[in-house]
Amino acid sequence: MKPKAIILDLDGTLLNSSKKISLRNLNAIQAIRQKNVLT
Repeated sequence: MKPKAIILDLDGTLLNSSKKISLRNLNAIQAIRQKNVLT
């Protein structure tokens, strides 16, 4: 079954210690969105 949505926790999961999204996480989110999965 293909996921239709992904829910992310911000602090400590998506954001780094500077409260910014890392390039690695940003690239992963962009790849997921290109597959029409809601984030």
